[in-house]
Amino acid sequence: MDQAIAPLPGRKSCATSSLDFHYCKEIHMSGHSPSVDYTSQRERVALARLERVPLDWRMMGILLTLGMAVLFDFADQLSLSYVAPSLRDRLGFEVSNIAQLTSATLLGMMVGGALGGRIADRFGRIRVLQGGVLLGSLGTLSFAFIQGLPEFVALRFFTGWALGALYIVAITYVIEISPPSRRSTRTAFVSFFGTTSVIVVATLARIIIPMSPDAWRWVFALGGLGLLLTIPLKFLLPESPLWLMSRGRHDDAEAALNSLDRSPEPVDVASLPLADSSGDEKEAERGKWADLFRGGLLIPTLLLMALWSFFQFAAQAMSVWFPTLLQLRGYTGEDLLNTAMIGSIGGPVGVLTMMIAMRYIHRWIAMVFVASVAIVGAVLLALAPSPEVLAIGALMMFYSGGAFVPLIDTTTGGQYPTHLRASGMGFTFGWGRMTSVLGPFVIAAILTQLGAGPFPWVLLSAWAMIALVSVLLHARRKARNPGDASEASVTHAGDRSAASDSTAV
Repeated sequence: MDQAIAPLPGRKSCATSSLDFHYCKEIHMSGHSPSVDYTSQRERVALARLERVPLDWRMMGILLTLGMAVLFDFADQLSLSYVAPSLRDRLGFEVSNIAQLTSATLLGMMVGGALGGRIADRFGRIRVLQGGVLLGSLGTLSFAFIQGLPEFVALRFFTGWALGALYIVAITYVIEISPPSRRSTRTAFVSFFGTTSVIVVATLARIIIPMSPDAWRWVFALGGLGLLLTIPLKFLLPESPLWLMSRGRHDDAEAALNSLDRSPEPVDVASLPLADSSGDEKEAERGKWADLFRGGLLIPTLLLMALWSFFQFAAQAMSVWFPTLLQLRGYTGEDLLNTAMIGSIGGPVGVLTMMIAMRYIHRWIAMVFVASVAIVGAVLLALAPSPEVLAIGALMMFYSGGAFVPLIDTTTGGQYPTHLRASGMGFTFGWGRMTSVLGPFVIAAILTQLGAGPFPWVLLSAWAMIALVSVLLHARRKARNPGDASEASVTHAGDRSAASDSTAV
């Protein structure tokens, strides 16, 4: 920049970068005195520039790449559930062995989510995304060659570690590069790909598994195709500008912003909220897990830990154990796969409806509505007098599992400032995985000792708790921000969002 504006107090020059220039020019023209913290206001400029980032070919390519990464992540988790009957028939696995494999996956995702988020806050989002895709794809590919339980358990843990980190950082990245007013819809867009994995895996299992006794191995082998995503992750995705700013790398943040926002027009800094950020600077100096349990973050973190625990238990129980539930009710072969495939349609439908619904209703209302649909679905599963009613109940359960994903992702990401966002999301997500590690053993014990009967009532109880915690989160937010009209707003550490989500993706 060869243009110069009057320097800010304490600064030798006001045009050291375009971020500085945008800020200084607007301050100079508006007559405002820069009495607020310079770094905090510079972050507001970045958010304002992100707000006008268009949905052009580059942004669509970024969202599609992240969506495909999430698809492979979800597909790995679901593939075990559809292959489980074949593992019991071909390798002699018991229900308790399936529980061990599921728990190993959840334990790995717990560790990966927590540590991956922390690593991403220290070293960047893109590095963790690349590593997660690479290691996760190789791990899934290796399942095709397993011969026994011990190596399978070890590989499930290793792959879960990589995919747990991948998912958390992918959602964090989407939030940080999206226009603040469109974070919910773009998170839902990426999550949509994850929920379509239910259809993809169910369809592939329906086609591949009946081909031969060992054809189930190909369901896992196809997961290796995720390696192809390392190419666009390397060359298409810029590092998160907000993360770069939180690390003091303002020139790199400017370059990343310029790759997303190519408008030459300066932003209207005078219209942005001005607030003293001295408290934020202290938080930035710490940037530790302990900060999640301090001050205003304590109660939201505890509530989110509970929310993730109940949701992951309910979602995993349905996705992993539904084929086994059908088997215990007498469904076999193609009938089992057909019923499971019909139910799986609900996931992506749920995400699509949330992309529309979040334009018009508060997020907490959507969360309670989705939980209510799941409760009705659980009742139908429990009392189903016919296969058709059973399929409808399963469709409602999968619908709720898919619809709740973007809601809980955006809710969690909106609770934390940039320098703690991945850590906060990773920790609460990881906590949910930790508490759900015991879930498969609980479900296995119920199915073994009591049969399929109590299973839907357990799911109903979990979704009832999800509805309760969602209401408590909303009440906590309204108590702290009585004038806040939308759950979509972000109020921490200089991050802000429009009062409601935009109607555009």
